Amino acid sequence: MKVMKRVYLIIVTMLAMSACGNSGEIKSEKVSIEGNKKKMESLAKEFPAFKNILMLELKKAQQKINQANEMSNGKEKASLLAEANTILEAPFIEKLSSIKKELAAVKEKQKKVQAMRFSGKQKEMAAKVMEDANNIVVEVNGIMNKGVAGVNEANDILSEKSGSLRSISAALSRLIDKK
Repeated sequence: MKVMKRVYLIIVTMLAMSACGNSGEIKSEKVSIEGNKKKMESLAKEFPAFKNILMLELKKAQQKINQANEMSNGKEKASLLAEANTILEAPFIEKLSSIKKELAAVKEKQKKVQAMRFSGKQKEMAAKVMEDANNIVVEVNGIMNKGVAGVNEANDILSEKSGSLRSISAALSRLIDKK
């Protein structure tokens, strides 16, 4: 009889832990969703050219959230909320935030390089790097002002431009460090 009570107690404990696990996971996903929604709304204000695709992604996520709210099964609910969070965490969303910082860093380094005096080969190298930096800044500003057609394009082009900004930032840093 004692063995049966122990088995019963273990089963009840496992069921309770399983239910709490789903509840904790659901709560965690909901907190994450709220943070991601606020971030997207903020980015839509900051980058109006990207507002349409941000709002489309928000709408897709909201559909998943609505489906999850209709579920009684904790695992299914948590899974749908996780899918909503995946939509809200598209790579281009992070890139929008980071590109602004990267762009500011490049512009700051450009000012430093412009204030420096170079001679000979360094002068030519500095002129080339500054020209490349200006071109990249113009391209990125154009994209940030114009926007893109969809999420895939946003993911691709913002990743590419983020890499270009980091690369030119490193080249500008090398010029600054040589002096």
